[in-house]
Amino acid sequence: MHRALLLVLVMATAPPWSRRKRRSSDDGALPDIELRVEFGHHDDEANDDPAITAHFDRIDTIETAKQAGRFDQALTIARTDIDHAAEFLHAWNRNLAETAARANQPAPSWRAVHFSAVETICQLGVARRNTDLIGHAHTVIAAIPGLENHTAELAQALNDAAACTRLIDLLAHQPGTRQAGLSKQLGHDGHRLRSIVHWLERDGQIVKIRDGKTWRLYLPGDAPAAPPPPPADATATASTRKAAAPPPTGPPPAVRLAAIDVETATADHSSICALAATWVDNGQIVGTRHWLVQPPGNRYDPANIRIHGIEPHHTANAPTFDVLWDWLVPHLSGYPLAAHWAQFDRSAIRRSLQATGQTPPDLDMACTVRAARKVWPGLPNHKLPTVSAHVGHPVTRHHDAAADAEAAAHIAIAICRTARITDLRQL
Repeated sequence: MHRALLLVLVMATAPPWSRRKRRSSDDGALPDIELRVEFGHHDDEANDDPAITAHFDRIDTIETAKQAGRFDQALTIARTDIDHAAEFLHAWNRNLAETAARANQPAPSWRAVHFSAVETICQLGVARRNTDLIGHAHTVIAAIPGLENHTAELAQALNDAAACTRLIDLLAHQPGTRQAGLSKQLGHDGHRLRSIVHWLERDGQIVKIRDGKTWRLYLPGDAPAAPPPPPADATATASTRKAAAPPPTGPPPAVRLAAIDVETATADHSSICALAATWVDNGQIVGTRHWLVQPPGNRYDPANIRIHGIEPHHTANAPTFDVLWDWLVPHLSGYPLAAHWAQFDRSAIRRSLQATGQTPPDLDMACTVRAARKVWPGLPNHKLPTVSAHVGHPVTRHHDAAADAEAAAHIAIAICRTARITDLRQL
């Protein structure tokens, strides 16, 4: 199915860039909503243009091939999709204009589209050091107005492919090189190197063996045999089973907090593009609010778009983070803050304020990841979907800020009930 953007205007008194997720009947100071942004699906009958259908069919095939490890097939289809990009965009924009006309809305002026094919080439094309394919994609995309972000990403992919070549040469001469020092050794961005290593491993070109907090990297023929796993500890196993028991039921604890979640437009923490907050009073969720934010330069990385689905046209008219934060702070007053992996959310808020010339406050934000590790150490991991499912609130839209903030609130309530506390900071 095809993803679309549906805009619903509702006259109210709140800022036009807020979105309501849930509202109680007596939330008082919590704002009403003017603009709700929802992601849905196109009506297939209204979108039977063969260029559009073929594009989305190719996306589905690319993703299926990548998941199955059929990387040759994924790259072949990605090239085909790139070669038909201009045809698809023409049909896509015509379809948007026709849809707007049927709804008596002005035709959209934006044409920012995220191409999975570009992302695939930037991942697998780099891992394969296929500079001919990357260069071809760059030439095609650069000739299409409105795809400047993809042009820049493909230009960077050529640099990544060169770094990938240097990495393979390094491992051929120095088997067992530690991943922790690669950025300095290769003179390349550490975040991008982690992606390169990930796809090299998935493609079977390197082997990773754990060494403390990092990994040692080998070419397949040089890797030593992996050590056998340590023997199971019966006492620890029993403790684990007890620790991973479902949280107790009963009256909600007298918890008061605001759970926060942010999404970013790029790898830079200062690029918040969405923020959501869920308010909890007396152990009950009383409201969740979601806001879109315009990141610096309204610039997005394709990888981040792929995670949360927010694109430049969604935030073209949204406020910068300092404007939202000044408005939001009074509504957070009196509510202890919490977040799932608070280190990231706290850093993103601080750096986003600094990017707009503001002095960031000292945020006292409890971390539900760290609290969950103490209360349920036996869980397979303490990622948001895992812990949220454990407390009986499965996340169905992970990386939607509103859904994640509400999940963090449910986790916080369950932790307080299990630990018999009213404040996560008591742990």
